[in-house]
Amino acid sequence: MELRRREPRRLRRQRALDIPRAPHFEPDRITREVIALVEKRFPDHPGDLLSSSLNLKLLDPREVIAAARAAYRARALPLASVEGFVRQILGWREFIRGVYWHYMPQLAADNHFGHTRPLPKWFWTGDTHLNACARASARPCGTATRTISSA
Repeated sequence: MELRRREPRRLRRQRALDIPRAPHFEPDRITREVIALVEKRFPDHPGDLLSSSLNLKLLDPREVIAAARAAYRARALPLASVEGFVRQILGWREFIRGVYWHYMPQLAADNHFGHTRPLPKWFWTGDTHLNACARASARPCGTATRTISSA
């Protein structure tokens, strides 16, 4: 007997709607100034690196939370901000754990779009002239390579 997984209601509703693409606007002078100011004042801000690093298991959520608690003590950060951050880290971890628990082991073998071609070499090396792809894959690929080669 084949078990059939029900599609979540949210996805069924999305499929039924004709959702237009979000508009894209080139940054104007003020937006560019704000971006430059944020990059100048917060050069070490992790941005999107944190979520991808957690998802790729390059970072342990316990380490992230411990660092947040240490920063709270060392820099007298607002408790509400640190608490909100910690809740986000814990919430995401538990959400992903629930997804894995609910859909495994089938999730590991799923191929929703039916792709059959192998991934391009740059996917594993990060060596590409496409800046966004190179930046997105360089850190995980380098870490994975170091981890594998040092094992």
